[in-house]
Amino acid sequence: MEALIYNISTGNVDFPSLSLALRVSYLFTDHVSAAGDLGMNILIDKLYSDVSAKEKIRFIENCCVQQNNTDVLEKLPPIKDVYKRHQQVKHPPTNLIVSFKKVERYLNLLYEEYLKWLADGSAKNGLLELQGILEEGIFGFFQIDNMDEEQAKKSSKVTAASEALQEVFVGEDTEDVVTLTDAFLNPGFLQNRKIYKPTDEEALQEENIYLCQCLKFPMLNILKAVELKALRSKILPAAITFNERMNQWINTKNNSPKERVDYFTGQILPLIPAVQQTIDENELLQHAYEVQKETEMDVEIWIGECPLPIIWEYYKYNKVSNETTCNALQAALEKNTELNKRIPFMVVVVSGEGREEYNAMPEEIENLTAKKTISID
Repeated sequence: MEALIYNISTGNVDFPSLSLALRVSYLFTDHVSAAGDLGMNILIDKLYSDVSAKEKIRFIENCCVQQNNTDVLEKLPPIKDVYKRHQQVKHPPTNLIVSFKKVERYLNLLYEEYLKWLADGSAKNGLLELQGILEEGIFGFFQIDNMDEEQAKKSSKVTAASEALQEVFVGEDTEDVVTLTDAFLNPGFLQNRKIYKPTDEEALQEENIYLCQCLKFPMLNILKAVELKALRSKILPAAITFNERMNQWINTKNNSPKERVDYFTGQILPLIPAVQQTIDENELLQHAYEVQKETEMDVEIWIGECPLPIIWEYYKYNKVSNETTCNALQAALEKNTELNKRIPFMVVVVSGEGREEYNAMPEEIENLTAKKTISID
């Protein structure tokens, strides 16, 4: 199983939650794929040490959008203009050379300032630390570009966002499980949608969402890369069969909803207690619970199925997908109604008394095991 965690920096999903989703997935899944521009946030101190003026300007533009900094955004067009005029003239006059040097110094200072701001944020959120667990075939990047769909489709280095968000369903022998933060449970997004338990009759209906709490961990954002590696070496062996069954379940998309639900409840859920026992008995995680006792927070892994278009809506709602991508997905859906089907997905949820200080989350999630549905009006 490969946990696919997709984000674009200009979106609304918070980085601490993304860092947590990457970390916890690394402990029990075969592979983790940081998709979109998450790789930029993890490698920020290395990727942008030596880039062109054009790349610096685009980088600053993205940062300004995140900060809603219109003052700096308004200063960028004149900078672009000076660079353009300087490149067009083979032997620029003195006044243009002087202007270019001034603009170049200003751009470099601005770039260094924003680079430090983003690197400091990535370090604080625990993303920079993930450089230490990068390993081919285990933890890597999936380059998705939603800025220019047409250009991305021509590239061999990146995948267009609309194609990537269909691939999780139409791909043959895929191992991808879309993994979301608890932003999925935001009442503004869910609106009147209900989330069922897999044992509910309504879970058999293809248009409905169902989720089941499967695993629980302490908060992991403070752990170093060496500790995460040590934890993976202990937990993953206990999850081998779980990963194999998940892969089989992922590739039963042509089965009936009942067959898929039955496989989940009959072949996957019975494996969870053994994995959880390994987690509970791990000394490092026991120590993590002790250190974080006052925060009273846990990390829960909820697994279930969700119609693919609702996953797309989640990315749109959180501004991870732009209008061009959304239009391309809608066009694909009109051509291929099979894309309406459900896919397996995971939601990484922060729970406990201290969760409000970490991330706002609907209280209804705690009652899912007791209530038939989550109803958010």
